[in-house]
Amino acid sequence: MKKRLAKKIEKMRRKKVHEALEIVLEINTTQARAQSKTGCKPTAFFERTTA
Repeated sequence: MKKRLAKKIEKMRRKKVHEALEIVLEINTTQARAQSKTGCKPTAFFERTTA
């Protein structure tokens, strides 16, 4: 039972990570890239940290 629950939690975690990456990629490919730090480079970043 614990393994099943752990797999389900990991699957949900991965789904959230993929959703966040999808948003970052959408911003970087469709929006104007005018952030002062990056110039013409992508303006959204994704960093996954472990707790």
